[in-house]
Amino acid sequence: KPRLSFINQLLATDGWQLVFATRLIPFFPVKLSIFLFGLAKCQLKDFVGGTVCGMWRITIFIVYGGSITADLSTLGAGATKTNFEWGFYIFGFMMTILAVIYVGHRARQALKKYLPDDEQQISTNN
Repeated sequence: KPRLSFINQLLATDGWQLVFATRLIPFFPVKLSIFLFGLAKCQLKDFVGGTVCGMWRITIFIVYGGSITADLSTLGAGATKTNFEWGFYIFGFMMTILAVIYVGHRARQALKKYLPDDEQQISTNN
């Protein structure tokens, strides 16, 4: 299969970059990618390095979302926040969402350079 051999060759030479880029894409099927990276010629150090560096984005988003949820759950308990604090939460949440979208877009652009020319034509026609 030419596609699989191409991906296998990329993982052997630029493994950590490809793993890193896939980790930056929001909602990329992580379990499937772990399985495929395990079958391919991806070295363990490349996989671990790309995963550790690439998962920061979603980790920050989840932690920040959990922090906001915890503060929202204390509203009924009588805990009060100032308007400035709520404004800061809303601003931070919006910036986090924009950062996730931007980083995902940039990661998709970076992955496009790894596609062979015939794959790029297929993806632009769809």
